[in-house]
Amino acid sequence: MQADSERVPGSGRKRKFLSLLAQPVKPGYPRPPTELDEETTLYTSLFDALTAVRLAWSSVPGALGYNVHRSETSHLDYEKINPSLLATTTFLDQIPGAGSLHYYVVTAVGSGDLESNYSREVESVAGIPLSSRAISFVFDAMRLWGGK
Repeated sequence: MQADSERVPGSGRKRKFLSLLAQPVKPGYPRPPTELDEETTLYTSLFDALTAVRLAWSSVPGALGYNVHRSETSHLDYEKINPSLLATTTFLDQIPGAGSLHYYVVTAVGSGDLESNYSREVESVAGIPLSSRAISFVFDAMRLWGGK
C-alpha cells in the first residue's frame, strides 16, 4: 500500500489517498503469503562482513510450500533464491558484505505447482561496519583537536 497525494483543483491543498496494486487470485491458485517480516543482522570481523536476513510470514492454507524471491530493485527483477520448495514459514538469507539494499517477496505453491502472486515486499539493508582503521582515525583526530 502506498500513500500518494494530488492537488485539489482550485484550493491549493493536497488530498491524500492510498493506492494498492491489486492482484486477482486465479481459481485453483493459492493466496499470497501475508505478514511478511524481516530482521537484518550484520556480522563483522576485522576483514569481512556477512549480512543475515531472517524472513518470516504467515502460512497459507493448502500451500505445499513457499518460494523466496530477492531483488536489488524495488518491485522488479526478482530471482528465486531457495534451492527447493520451503516447507516452513521462515528463511535465512546470508549475503556476503554489508551496506547493500535488497527487496524480498514470498510466494505460496499449491497443488499442480501453481504459484501464488507475490506477497507484500519488504526491504533489508545492513549498516556499513567501521573498520579498525576508521576507528583509529577517529581517535587520532580527537587527540589532535584536544579531545581526550
